[in-house]
Amino acid sequence: LYFHDNAPSSHCNSYSAATGECTGEASHGVFVMDCVDCVVTGNKVESFGDEGIRHYGAGGIVSKNTIRDTPSIRGSEGAAIEVDGTDILVEGNVIYDIDDDPLDDAGACTTDCQNSGIGIHVSTANAQAISRITVKGNVLYDIDSIIAIAVNTPGAAASHITVEGNSVEMLSTDTIGCVEAPAPPTTNARCAVSILGGSGNPTRSMILVQGNTANTGMVSTNVDNVGGVSFRNNELFGGVGRGILAAGNPLTISDNSIQSFTQSGIMVSGLEDDDRTRSVVVSGNSLIGNNDDGTAEEGILFYDPDTTPATANCGTDTIVQGGVLVDGNIVRGSATASSLSFVIRMD
Repeated sequence: LYFHDNAPSSHCNSYSAATGECTGEASHGVFVMDCVDCVVTGNKVESFGDEGIRHYGAGGIVSKNTIRDTPSIRGSEGAAIEVDGTDILVEGNVIYDIDDDPLDDAGACTTDCQNSGIGIHVSTANAQAISRITVKGNVLYDIDSIIAIAVNTPGAAASHITVEGNSVEMLSTDTIGCVEAPAPPTTNARCAVSILGGSGNPTRSMILVQGNTANTGMVSTNVDNVGGVSFRNNELFGGVGRGILAAGNPLTISDNSIQSFTQSGIMVSGLEDDDRTRSVVVSGNSLIGNNDDGTAEEGILFYDPDTTPATANCGTDTIVQGGVLVDGNIVRGSATASSLSFVIRMD
């Protein structure tokens, strides 16, 4: 089936070009709610203001759909595909042309016109725990919004989430890189994969990000109740900011290829003494040609942003519970003079 919205800014209660937002819900494409073993496959969805395909349920497949220019309202906080539930497979979809300013009215925009949308959103917005969701083999390109693939827990716990074998191409129309944003719709976070949460949110645990390729970084946010997170065998290249910025308990960053970022290839955060990050393994990674913005920085950095002053630090008690293993990594600076201040820094 072909779903198309010919005037997304007209299909909400009221659209403001000044803020890039609707005062109510924008239009949606396919909405599947409380459905068991439902399949959404082979559709084309184009130019919807909010979600293109939204699938809430137990069991299900969202596969081989083509989604363009969705979300097409900058401030919708929507997604091309959003899933919430258990035992769901999101596979083989093509998502493209999510514009920074899709309605082309930035001249009237008094705020940052960056699109706050997401390509694929695994979310607990329905306020129920989610588990066993796989996002695999999807292609996302010409993405000029906030995040390509997000695992977000605003309402309940998320566990056993796999993000594997996806290809991401974020546009580079500005100098924004992947940062540790707390949650959508926070701007300035051009991440290929973001594992998101907020203070007091339920645990995100058993999350595997594996075998993906992207031209920007990945992040696991430093917030309360983060559980086991692994980044393995990803190929990241040519981005602003850092390659992988991660917290986890336990946390594994292994066998990734990270090249040509302007800052450190790997940064481990959440090193306070409150169980945010412990049992850390950073092993077998290849970090080549990073730190090329002219500022000397670390190849691998262990960092606690909550210390005063905020410097490289292994936590307020100087101890990482469960230990740290840094093993078998290759770190080479860029052609920029003095690009590496330290190969590994753990103060």
